[in-house]
Amino acid sequence: MRRIVVGVDGSDSARKALKWAVREAEAWGAELTAIAAVPMASGAGALAWLPAAVDREQVLTDVRSGLDRAIVEATEGHPDVVVRRHALDGNAAELMSEFSTAVDLVVVGSRGRGGFSGLLLGSVSQGVLSHASCPVMVVPARTRDEDVRVGRTQTTPWSRA
Repeated sequence: MRRIVVGVDGSDSARKALKWAVREAEAWGAELTAIAAVPMASGAGALAWLPAAVDREQVLTDVRSGLDRAIVEATEGHPDVVVRRHALDGNAAELMSEFSTAVDLVVVGSRGRGGFSGLLLGSVSQGVLSHASCPVMVVPARTRDEDVRVGRTQTTPWSRA
């Protein structure tokens, strides 16, 4: 059986990536796993500054709850797609790259929650593209199916508008 893993960080881009991963899992008859990574461990992680009094298990529980809500939304209309889920302490790019050794496809959004919105790709998608052991689908912020749903059409240099 084919396996797909998708990174979900709560951003709009990640929700779109999750929806695309659900479609791919349905089309392939694949197992789908959604990963939410939170870098909390001591060291250089984004949340390493958290004081010891913060309940790190509660942070992971809250992240898991957000992941559950995103999965319910993404699987609406796709009743046969079962999504396994994990909220993990760690660097998202490293975890997704590690998962890539055991799956057939990694799906990520082009931009996450980082602060440099002008960049084409975020650090996680760049890191996964650089280190993955399998194909990677990077879902852009705006996709063609959204244009079709809202009545816009995309033109290409070779099409007539």
